[in-house]
Amino acid sequence: RAYLAVQATWRSERFRDEASLAVLPSGWDARFDAFIESDDKRWAVEVYGVSLLNKQAADLYGVVVSLRF
Repeated sequence: RAYLAVQATWRSERFRDEASLAVLPSGWDARFDAFIESDDKRWAVEVYGVSLLNKQAADLYGVVVSLRF
């Protein structure tokens, strides 16, 4: 079993604080997730990336490996 998911999000201008003084600019953000697992479900691997287009945050990539025995 395997899947690939890609998501893009547009966020309009918004505020970082309750007083509406610190503005967060509008812009795009994106993420992806890829997953594969064995037929007997004994192992699985997930690869992901988040904040790919967000200029206010660093890109984050990761890998998750699961083994069942």
